[in-house]
Amino acid sequence: IPEDTSGTYKMRLLALKTYLNKVRLTKEEIRLIPLFTKATHAQFLMGASYHKMMGGEDTRENKYWLDFTKKALRMSPKSFPKNTSNYRSL
Repeated sequence: IPEDTSGTYKMRLLALKTYLNKVRLTKEEIRLIPLFTKATHAQFLMGASYHKMMGGEDTRENKYWLDFTKKALRMSPKSFPKNTSNYRSL
């Protein structure tokens, strides 16, 4: 994951635009997208951490997921618009 969030922001907007062309989301569902994205990253971090701490798994793949999810969690708030109502106007 790059440290710069502009690319991630653009990819998320493109994904949402594409999705919203097919499926209508409620305002509440749209508002919760950033929370669910962050929860997904946290879930992957917990899984990788568990494998490292409890199973001694120190593989390159596990290190990748630990690094990836830590960066994703740090950048999550910056990679979403402050006003999620903007998603409707994509």
